[in-house]
Amino acid sequence: MKELSIGTHLSVAKGYAALAKDAVQIGANTFQLFIRNPRRARAKELKPGEIETFLDILQKHGWS
Repeated sequence: MKELSIGTHLSVAKGYAALAKDAVQIGANTFQLFIRNPRRARAKELKPGEIETFLDILQKHGWS
């Protein structure tokens, strides 16, 4: 039987790494990431080290 993908809308207000941590906490096995609001041209600013932390979480949970 094919594994069911389960995720939800999560906020990037606290940063991308926090979004990935929230996905892990709720037991999601997938998520979709929007790097900016489609109604605005501006993307959320990245904090130093945030991408590395985000990518580490993705790799640890098989979301590469």
